[in-house]
Amino acid sequence: MTGLFRSLYGKRIIVQGLGNVGYYASKILQEEDGAKIIAIIEHDGALIDAHGLSVESVRAHVVETGGVTGYPHAKFQTNGLAALELE
Repeated sequence: MTGLFRSLYGKRIIVQGLGNVGYYASKILQEEDGAKIIAIIEHDGALIDAHGLSVESVRAHVVETGGVTGYPHAKFQTNGLAALELE
């Protein structure tokens, strides 16, 4: 009746910040709802992958290095806010 979608499966999502809230929200959206996290923005830039990023893998990299710079499995972009304009 509200016109809202019942499923997020396959939906493309951009996450701004992978702190506690961003991490758990994106983890649940990815693992339980089947959403694709196509970009993660952090203080040092953004990671982008149209096929979807592994939230667990990115989180481990951020914890180890302090940011997303140098993450080997996605395109890195220094202007993180530009990722908010992705389709």
